[in-house]
Amino acid sequence: ASVVLYCGQVSDLEEDLKRYLAMQEVIGNWSGDHRKSEEARMLVQDRHNNDLPKLKKRVLDALRESLRSGRVIFRGATRSIVVKGNQKIADAVRDALGALWPTLYPKFDKLAVRITNDQRAIVAVLDGSGPSNKDVHATHIYDKAGKLDPNSPLIDAVRMYLATEQQSGRRILGKDVLAKFAAPPYGWDENAVRIGVAALLRAGAVKLLLNKKTYTNPQDSDVVEAFRNSREFAKAELVL
Repeated sequence: ASVVLYCGQVSDLEEDLKRYLAMQEVIGNWSGDHRKSEEARMLVQDRHNNDLPKLKKRVLDALRESLRSGRVIFRGATRSIVVKGNQKIADAVRDALGALWPTLYPKFDKLAVRITNDQRAIVAVLDGSGPSNKDVHATHIYDKAGKLDPNSPLIDAVRMYLATEQQSGRRILGKDVLAKFAAPPYGWDENAVRIGVAALLRAGAVKLLLNKKTYTNPQDSDVVEAFRNSREFAKAELVL
């Protein structure tokens, strides 16, 4: 489902925007053209320093006014953008979109964390010191005894997803796992998902395939690098 932000109509907004974009393009072209005369360069400089900022302000003011009468549309339902007192229009738009969050991401609260240092967290999980890492601790993937908790929301969801895909005969890449849990209804931090997969590998529940070579040792330098580098992880194949 898509969220549509519908802006109200404001006179001259379209024309001002076209003028701004056209002026910006001409200034950019002329500024880099050494064949232009000194007068032309001075004219461009004047437009850049005076006319362009004024036009930009007019466009931004019109956009703000347009948003004030705008609406958020989701699944056929419309929600007006309400500006409270001296509230900035940007904050009012965030409030309107934020009201949809529980509907878009009903499972977000099961892993409502943002990882601050994914590199340290990944290394900690793979070397066995995961429970002592602050970021890893926030994911609640370990129990009080410091053992991997198979019933934690992150571990359970990832394991079930891998099992379902594997049973259906589908090849699972790291990018597929990240896309699955970053999208609705989850909205989970992709770094947290990588931590969960790393923990499953550390526990012996998951194997990693890199260039068709199978890895199970969490201390292998190739494994550590694949998990630390999000691009490499995206290309890695995961097998239960």
